[in-house]
Amino acid sequence: RVVNVMVDAFHDSLPLMNDLSIKTSLNGSAKHRAGYDALPTQPLVDDIRSYRRRWPVLVLLCVNVLLLNLNWVFFSPISDVVMCYYRTSTFWANAVSMCYMVAYIVLVGPVAWLLQRVGLRVCMVIATASIAIGAWIKFAGTDPQYFWLIIAGQLVAAIANAIEWSAPSLFSSVWFPPHQRATVTAILGWSSAELCPRNPDSAQR
Repeated sequence: RVVNVMVDAFHDSLPLMNDLSIKTSLNGSAKHRAGYDALPTQPLVDDIRSYRRRWPVLVLLCVNVLLLNLNWVFFSPISDVVMCYYRTSTFWANAVSMCYMVAYIVLVGPVAWLLQRVGLRVCMVIATASIAIGAWIKFAGTDPQYFWLIIAGQLVAAIANAIEWSAPSLFSSVWFPPHQRATVTAILGWSSAELCPRNPDSAQR
């Protein structure tokens, strides 16, 4: 009998529960609709302003990538000459170009944080300065006894490598409208891969 009374009470409370759920859903949908109507109807893309100088800046960035790649593999085509001149092993002759890859693994996280912290302009100035400083350090290591300066200069220039490989997507989003960003990112990616000196023997193959 007690069970029957509890079942009857439960059935009597069902209409009240349904009314409360309907009212709650209606109020929630009304609030959601009011918040949706309060959103701006005009797209934010219309507020983006592009400048004509973005194309010369893109060319300068591609030239910067070319200078970076020249510092990257400048010993690769003449690795046998490097081993004879500096009296070093094959490992250290190849380590000159491997410095870029090792430094990228170490610096990609800090560079991503630095791009968000100080912006693209400061990071590109740092990259250009590291290329120049690294080249001068390697120039000081032209004596056969100072091969360690070649490695040191390559590590300094490798800072620019981490920045140059992390900057294309941010550069395209800052300087170009949405319908041009994919093209600009592809151009920068192509320049990083193609504006790189290669061994003539491997090119003929």
